[in-house]
Amino acid sequence: SFLALSKAEKITALWALSESTLGGLLHALKLPFRGMIISSVAIILIGMIAKFSDKRGQIIKSTLLVIFIKATISPHSPVMAYLSVFLQGLLGELFFFSQKIRLLSALLLGISVSLLNGFQRIFVLTIIYGNTLWKTIDDLLNYIAKEWLLFNISNPVEFSFYLISIYVVTHLIIGIATGILAYTVPKSVEEKLKEPSIFIPFTDSPSAEQNIAKPKKRKWLKPSAMAIFILSIVLIVLSYFYPLSNSIDINAILIMLGRSVLIMIIWFYFLAPRLTNYLKKYFHKKQGKYARDINSILTSVPTLKRLVEAAWKSSSNFNGIRRLNLFLITLLVYLLNDYQSN
Repeated sequence: SFLALSKAEKITALWALSESTLGGLLHALKLPFRGMIISSVAIILIGMIAKFSDKRGQIIKSTLLVIFIKATISPHSPVMAYLSVFLQGLLGELFFFSQKIRLLSALLLGISVSLLNGFQRIFVLTIIYGNTLWKTIDDLLNYIAKEWLLFNISNPVEFSFYLISIYVVTHLIIGIATGILAYTVPKSVEEKLKEPSIFIPFTDSPSAEQNIAKPKKRKWLKPSAMAIFILSIVLIVLSYFYPLSNSIDINAILIMLGRSVLIMIIWFYFLAPRLTNYLKKYFHKKQGKYARDINSILTSVPTLKRLVEAAWKSSSNFNGIRRLNLFLITLLVYLLNDYQSN
C-alpha cells in the first residue's frame, strides 16, 4: 500500500507523476517555459530524495523508476525527454554523492541542469538550421534598426549573440533559484513534519484508470520551428518590396528551410523511432528488477492525486509565487506524513 512505501519511494512516485502528467497540465494552462518548470520540479524532488534517503544510489534507482513509469503512462514522450530525466538523476547522484544536502551541491545541480537545457535548445537549433539561422536574425534586425528605426549603425550588430546571451543568463538565474529551493524546501518540509496533528483533507478521487492521463501524440512541428518558418517566409516576401537583397541572402534562407525539413524528416521518421525502440527494449530488460517498485508506484497514483488536490485546496488563501511555494511544501508534507486515510 501507499503507507508501506519509504519516504524516498513516495518522493519517487511524485516525481514520476510530475514527469508523466505535469507537462499536459502546464500545456492546458498555456504557461510558458514548461520545460524549465518540469526540470525545476525534478531538481527539487531530487534534493528531497537526497535529504530523506540514507541509501547510496537511491537517486539513480529513483531515476530509472521514473523513466519506466513515464514510458508506461506517457508512451509517446520523445527520446530526449527520457535522456533529460536520466541526466538529471545522474547529476543528482554525482552532486549528492555524500548523501548530505548542502547548498553548494543543490546550486551546482540546479545550475548544471538549467544550463544544459538551455544549451541543448541552442545546439539543436544550430544543428537543424545551421549558422544561417543566426546570420538571418542578425541581418533582419540590423536592417530593421537601420532602415525602419533610423538608428545610425556603422558596423553590423550581432543581435543573435545578445539574444543567446539573454537566453543563457535566464537559464542561469532560474538554475540558481531552483538550486536554492532544492536546498531550502527539504529543510522546510523536515521542520513541518515535526509539527503534531497534520490533518489532510482528502477529497473524493476517481478510479486509477481515470486518474492516469491518456497519452497524446506529440506534434513534430514545435512553436520554435513554426516561428522560424514564419520568419523565413516574411523575409522572402519582404525581399520583393524592400531592398533587402544586399543584406539578406534569400537563397541561403531557402537552403536553410530545405535542410531543416530534411533533418526533421530523417530524425522523426527514421532515427527517433529506432532509438526509441532500442531504449524500450533496454528498459524492458531492466524492468523485471524493479517490477515490485514500479507496481507499487503505479498503484499509488490515485492517492498521489488526492494529495495534490488537498494541498492545492489548502493553499487557496494565497496567490502567485506564495501559493506555489506553500502548495509545494504542503504537498511534500502530506506526502511524507504517516497519515491514516479518512
